[in-house]
Amino acid sequence: MKAKQIIFLLSCALACLPSLWSEPPSEFPWTRPASFTEEQNSLFDELLEQEQRRKPEAAKMVQENPAKAVTLVEDDESYPTPTAAPRNSPVIGTFIQLSREWSKLETEDWNQLFDIIEYAGLETIIIQWTASEEIAYFEPAPEQYTETYPVLNHLFEALEGRNLQVVLGLSSDPDYWTNISTRNDVRDVYFRVRNTHDLRVQEALLELFGDNSNWTGYYLSEEIDDINWREPADEAVFHQFLLRAGRIIQERDEDRPVSISSFFRKRTAPSTYATNLYRLMTNTVVSRLWIQDGIGVFPLSSSLIEPYFQTLSRQFTGNPTQLGVVVELFETTSKPDEPFQASPALASRVKNQLKNASMLGGPIVLFSLLDYADPRKGGNEKEIYEVICQWNLQNKPISDSQSPSSPTPAEPSATKPPKPVESPPPEEVDSAETQIQNPGLPTPEVEPKPEITPLSGLRKPKS
Repeated sequence: MKAKQIIFLLSCALACLPSLWSEPPSEFPWTRPASFTEEQNSLFDELLEQEQRRKPEAAKMVQENPAKAVTLVEDDESYPTPTAAPRNSPVIGTFIQLSREWSKLETEDWNQLFDIIEYAGLETIIIQWTASEEIAYFEPAPEQYTETYPVLNHLFEALEGRNLQVVLGLSSDPDYWTNISTRNDVRDVYFRVRNTHDLRVQEALLELFGDNSNWTGYYLSEEIDDINWREPADEAVFHQFLLRAGRIIQERDEDRPVSISSFFRKRTAPSTYATNLYRLMTNTVVSRLWIQDGIGVFPLSSSLIEPYFQTLSRQFTGNPTQLGVVVELFETTSKPDEPFQASPALASRVKNQLKNASMLGGPIVLFSLLDYADPRKGGNEKEIYEVICQWNLQNKPISDSQSPSSPTPAEPSATKPPKPVESPPPEEVDSAETQIQNPGLPTPEVEPKPEITPLSGLRKPKS
């Protein structure tokens, strides 16, 4: 990767040689050759932002002494030296994004889904949230939730005798990205309210399922993007939220660890993103930080993902917070100005994603096995399922006779599929409302409420 960046700096410098003989302008002078490919344009943008934001001396040097500028970049530790990736980081789990559509599943339905999950070699299920707006997916629930469904009750009944681990999200705010687009004093009040909602949900969950050994951790639905918390004052607000969330959770349950997720775009330099996350995690109780690969919404090549994953890996070496990757199994089919729609990705793309995810060196979870890789559905979904099984060293092709026994799935409804785990900052992305569809699951009688937009665990951006 370093060689490619150095070649790029030289080619960019050569492209603007005529301007180097004149007085250096105050603005960064690189020009973009018209012959650049799309990937070259992306790499150019990344290098340009890195040098403008972090190395103004390099920007000046490109004008005055291109050869020396190359040396500066070559010696810059923020460009990690590529290292051999660990072989096949395991796929350990999948997100599940609850909605009203899951309310009709009984214990036996969950048993069939758990057969599919276990057959693929997965051992962890992350429930993205257990309450959202007025809806709680367990009973009994705090009185503020006027609509309740015994989804978790049936889920835990089906887990009896299984070794699957469940990480429970707490409450979720569908308007999260809107509510954090404000002054820091208002943000602080908002996050204190969020802490209070999580407290009430945690207490109710502990009362119901606290003694269940399958419940092994918590997930916070407030995703960390690469823009909102970069400035020191902004960073402090979110850091305080994480510190409070940790104290609240551990005062009542000190044994179960806490996790959260984050995503990035090439708009932010790898070292800036990694350093920001490192500071946000400092002294918190977050034990697992899931990095979303974002491929379902913003396709990134291996050459663009590599510097982020390797910089993160180096930044978090020895840190109590361990990293992992969320691999997105879908591809967006809707246009930027349309409500989010997605379909299962090609199996070959997913295999490449798993290889890229291994560069980070941590475990892999999926978004989402049951939505986009249900083997009962055939086609791309069955092919993706086979890739995951083989990746996890099961190496048995999934034939109709080998697939977990299950009834013929219902035809998918016309509702929208779940949005991925991330959402871009509000100022850069049009908000898209979403409904959740779980292909192959029984179609519920209750219509999903369109205004519930998936937050973390995968909310889909458009910018």
